[in-house]
Amino acid sequence: MKVNFHNQTNEDVKEHIKVIKKAFRKIKNKNQMEIIFVRPETIKDLNKTYRNINEETDVLSFVNDEEESNSLGDVFISLNRAYEQAEKFGHTIKREIAFLAVHGYLHLIGYDHETKDEEKIMFAKQEEILNKAKITREWIVLNKIEEAKKAMEKAYVPYSKFKVGAAIEMTDGTFIHGANIENASYPLGNCAERSALFSAYSQGYKKEDIKSITIIANSDKAISPCGACRQVMYELIPKNTKITLTNLEGDIKETTIDELLPYGFDLDHD
Repeated sequence: MKVNFHNQTNEDVKEHIKVIKKAFRKIKNKNQMEIIFVRPETIKDLNKTYRNINEETDVLSFVNDEEESNSLGDVFISLNRAYEQAEKFGHTIKREIAFLAVHGYLHLIGYDHETKDEEKIMFAKQEEILNKAKITREWIVLNKIEEAKKAMEKAYVPYSKFKVGAAIEMTDGTFIHGANIENASYPLGNCAERSALFSAYSQGYKKEDIKSITIIANSDKAISPCGACRQVMYELIPKNTKITLTNLEGDIKETTIDELLPYGFDLDHD
């Protein structure tokens, strides 16, 4: 199915467009639809004008009633609300954007959720479409691992030959890569975890912008951060950051910084 995209925000929406195309790739529909990414005030105005609800919402659908047009209609998505809901429900911005796009599409073709029965049918259809596109919670983890693999390939390890990659997922959907960098004077090298974190901070991101960290290496079991990296993460990432440790064999361990370093060193900044 063809989807046309329009961006009325200042956000970079390339990754959002990519995941929506993935979601709609297997939908058989000769018609097309419009997806418009909008600011909070825009969707709030639309919600007030057409639904008499004076508040921001996540997605709005408007059916095209022009008989000669092959467009089903317009789906407006609030990126601000999408980021909030991704954080609230504990999944990636990619899954949230895909979910909202599919939700809006189903409204265009007649689905609704005014009653419990309608809601059950519509939400089952949403999951069916997302599952067919393999945009599942398992896909989310695999996507993070793929980002970590990309980071690992950037490692500079002429001495140990042991590559490690770290991918930090930011709340805006961006991934920051870090790889281990070695030096002939061994203590001057840097681990992948610290490389990624220092890069994120250097690019202007803050502690509260960090959502997850995925670390990978060609190790016998899921790789584990060294003590120095654990201490750095203890200070630079939120306590609820999801940390995924893995290897090329597919062993996965999900943890938190409090589990990795229960008695981390922390100065009192007050």
